[in-house]
Amino acid sequence: MGEVLFRGLTNHTLKKVKRTGLPYFHFTEKEQVGKNFIERFLNAMRAVYNKGFTNVIVIGNDTPFLNTKHLRKAKLQSEKGNMVIGPSIDGGLYLMALNKKLFTNLPLKDLAWRTPKLMGGLALLAALNSVELIKLQVLADVDTMDDIRKAIDSYKLNSELLRLFLAVYGIQIKEEVFIGHNYNIKPFRYYRNKGSPCFFLS
Repeated sequence: MGEVLFRGLTNHTLKKVKRTGLPYFHFTEKEQVGKNFIERFLNAMRAVYNKGFTNVIVIGNDTPFLNTKHLRKAKLQSEKGNMVIGPSIDGGLYLMALNKKLFTNLPLKDLAWRTPKLMGGLALLAALNSVELIKLQVLADVDTMDDIRKAIDSYKLNSELLRLFLAVYGIQIKEEVFIGHNYNIKPFRYYRNKGSPCFFLS
């Protein structure tokens, strides 16, 4: 079920990416190169810069409430030379945008990635290098079954995502309108997203 879920999230994210009209590159886990997360993350960004792009936005596939306004704001601010981050509720990032000059000059590899110290490290790095740090809206991502339950309980999901998340619980829904439903569901197992695909927009 995990594979079906994250394939659905990937397709959902790609639809939003395509709506921006920006060129994009989809790096699946098979296409990412590196021994760990940060190596894969930075190598993928480097690959896009090497194609001749000067501004890159990187996102994952696990943030269902990400929308085109977040992507357009990131594009605008990165083109001004600012560093843009989209903070996740769990302390991580769902988006990072910066130009090639910042990517080349800032020691991003030295940050405490995938830890609660990342946000403070990014803020300090930006301040020490006189770079304006733009923070987008804090959003929830989907890493565990509990995250799925919270997303369903939020009543903010469109019908596509609601069907996808309910299917994780074996609930099949055909109606187009989902108002006032109380599914009273409980997580039946723990699931952890161990590596989302990345999308790069320039």
